[in-house]
Amino acid sequence: RQSSLALLTVAGLAGSSLGLAAPVNALTPCDTINSQLLALESTPGTLNLNWVGTDSCLLDRPYILSGSSTINGPTSGDRLTLQVAYPVPVQSSSPVTYADSYALSSNSELNISHVDFTGGSPAVDELPAAPITSILSLGTSSDTTLTDVSFSNSYLSGSAIEAAPTSVGHLVVNDSSFTNLITTGESAALQSDGITTINNSTFSSNAGVSIGNAGDLSVHGSTFSSNAGVSIGNAGDL
Repeated sequence: RQSSLALLTVAGLAGSSLGLAAPVNALTPCDTINSQLLALESTPGTLNLNWVGTDSCLLDRPYILSGSSTINGPTSGDRLTLQVAYPVPVQSSSPVTYADSYALSSNSELNISHVDFTGGSPAVDELPAAPITSILSLGTSSDTTLTDVSFSNSYLSGSAIEAAPTSVGHLVVNDSSFTNLITTGESAALQSDGITTINNSTFSSNAGVSIGNAGDLSVHGSTFSSNAGVSIGNAGDL
């Protein structure tokens, strides 16, 4: 990956070694991002990422965030694209089984803005041997806000966002997009079992139900186009 990372800072991490002590060119951009996400697992805080280039950054593995965290991508210039690692076989004999694969998991407060996520599967005839599980896995106590975040080109066994917040928390999606998502399950873009609000977002060219709702869902100013399935599969409240 030839892209370069212009600036990566971590705020709110007192006593942490997350700040870059060495010059940026001591690590590749993806090495830097993966190491910072790894540090967020044990030391919650804020990542401010300014990305220069067009390549995606392949994540080393799923990251389980333990506390309140914020991830901000660049607000201008090149977009930051994080690609979920393909599933790893945990049993090679028939039937082959795979470990769960996703980008981030959270059961606390999580804010993400100006970041693109992909599963790296652009077309049906280029699908990998096994689907990724999801991109964001949000637990029952999660309190998540996504702003200007995209989810695209992913082959999934679940949904791009698997959200199970209860009355403790909620999911808010603002100005985001869900495009070319293929699922072997029911809901390609989002499965919500809790309180979810979607504002000014787009759902296009997805295979399967775009939103599976088993909780309390509000959708405002959003568009659905060219999806191979119903827009909202509703088993909860709209």
